[in-house]
Amino acid sequence: MVKHKEYKPNHSDIKKGVTDYLKYGGWFVFYVQQGPLSYKGITDIIACRNSITIYVEIKTETDVLNHHQVEFRDNILLSGCLHVVARSINDIDRFVTENFGENNLLL
Repeated sequence: MVKHKEYKPNHSDIKKGVTDYLKYGGWFVFYVQQGPLSYKGITDIIACRNSITIYVEIKTETDVLNHHQVEFRDNILLSGCLHVVARSINDIDRFVTENFGENNLLL
């Protein structure tokens, strides 16, 4: 019997899935392009809707935040904004539901 390798989504797959999920929910979503002049540690995605902004860091199952990303996250949370590390669409769904309720599409 042939054993099939379990599919593990890569960074791009997760980013696309999270973006599609948020756009479907009415969020304005954009990617942050990293470069030499970028703010160190800024998230991969920023999503906005009804004066609410969510900073979304995409990570695979085994990735961890680096020290710049931890510092950015801490500063965002201290400022009263929302930050989430998403390793799957389930993570962003859980985050949105916990923060905005079951009917988060009506927010």
